[in-house]
Amino acid sequence: MVFNLKRRYYQFFAIQEIESSPVLQLLFYALSLSFFITFFGWVEKNFISISTYQNGLHVCPPYFPSCGEYLFLESLPYGYSQSAFYLLLFLALSYGVYAAYRKDWTSAHVVILSCLIWKVIVGFFFTYGLTGNFDYYDMALAFVWLFMREKEYFAKITFVFLYVLASSIKIDGGWIFANYFNSLFTGAPLFNHAILPFFTNIVIVMQMVGSWFLLSNRRLLQTAALTYFLLFHIYSGIIVNYRYIAISIPALFILFSQQGHFHIKRITRNTLLGYLFLLFLLAGQLTGILIPGDQKKTLEGNYYGMYMFEANHQCFSKATVYSTGNTEPIVLARENHVANNRCDPYRYWFPLKTKCMRDDSVARISWTFDHSINGEKYERIVDVEDVCVLEYRPFAHNEWIRTDNAQVLDTPIFKNGFAYDISPQIKVSPDLIKNEKLLENLVSGYWLLWILSILGACSAVLYATFKRQ
Repeated sequence: MVFNLKRRYYQFFAIQEIESSPVLQLLFYALSLSFFITFFGWVEKNFISISTYQNGLHVCPPYFPSCGEYLFLESLPYGYSQSAFYLLLFLALSYGVYAAYRKDWTSAHVVILSCLIWKVIVGFFFTYGLTGNFDYYDMALAFVWLFMREKEYFAKITFVFLYVLASSIKIDGGWIFANYFNSLFTGAPLFNHAILPFFTNIVIVMQMVGSWFLLSNRRLLQTAALTYFLLFHIYSGIIVNYRYIAISIPALFILFSQQGHFHIKRITRNTLLGYLFLLFLLAGQLTGILIPGDQKKTLEGNYYGMYMFEANHQCFSKATVYSTGNTEPIVLARENHVANNRCDPYRYWFPLKTKCMRDDSVARISWTFDHSINGEKYERIVDVEDVCVLEYRPFAHNEWIRTDNAQVLDTPIFKNGFAYDISPQIKVSPDLIKNEKLLENLVSGYWLLWILSILGACSAVLYATFKRQ
């Protein structure tokens, strides 16, 4: 019975493709490394601990607001269950590597499947904002590696498609004029402020169009694209450190370092799931784009797609809690001046809403939320009398988050730090580049290019499917 189960598992997940592909075998090790780094970073965090939920400090996804009721682990110093659970995952990953060494790819497959299931549960159902776009890379590639037919083919296309999707978040002044970096205290590594927009626009074009050349059968074009993206990720490692490049560089080199004959595959029974998965990724990206308002200010739908380096964020949150008795109101103030700590109104709203629901003494909570992106002036995008009556719609615009008529404030804005806050004694005004007419034209042109890039890929697949054999 066990043998039959293993054989059916082997056939159902097309593990013979892994056995016959050195690329897929190497990709296993890259995925294992990425999962290990993820769990190493999570083991000491209390985002999904029972005590965090009990203290009202958890933040659930907007489409699953009751997630805290399903948490079952406890982190130190209140319990050992989380440490023990991640120890089991570490042992599983270790066994997976041993199984791969022994060419037991069925067992290795089970290990990656277990890791992906847990990562999806934590990242998309137990928390909100815990995962970064680097996590999306290994989850997407792991999904392809686990479930697809034509695994190597779809691993390559998925990796390229993530570049194309990521380029959409750069279509604004933060990247076109490099104001994301111009509003950082350190600026961008190695490049002067005056010439930086030239290079940021190269990034946009290469992700939007140049990434497709990774699939080219012309050695010169494919090698040039591979060299560019390797240098791009190496450079990005100066800013974002190891986590992003730990999955991007190994996967990029494994998938594209060997020149091969790539051809677009027809839509068939074997490839349908792969193409549907790509449409799923596109739908996630379009969710944030199609929600009315400025996505980078409201962050509505932001986490459903690629969002890395979408904007340099600074914000102030001030909530005033009024009790039913005669006690003095309590002011809860928070602020953020770290560029990559996204000032998502939802993350600030959720704990306040939780307080309303749990504390019967709360009469109402008034709240203001001021947000600045890329060194621009602060805008008061939230100004409400009572948080307790508000609801949050996960896939639509929330009217209480202002977009077009937000109050522009005179609050001083200064350059900030990436990854860490800088000393409040350092007050340097941002060096922003502004040209509204030029920006408007470039934004329109880039959106057109992005749409054409995706339509071109879709057309190639449809042509391969319906052309005469």
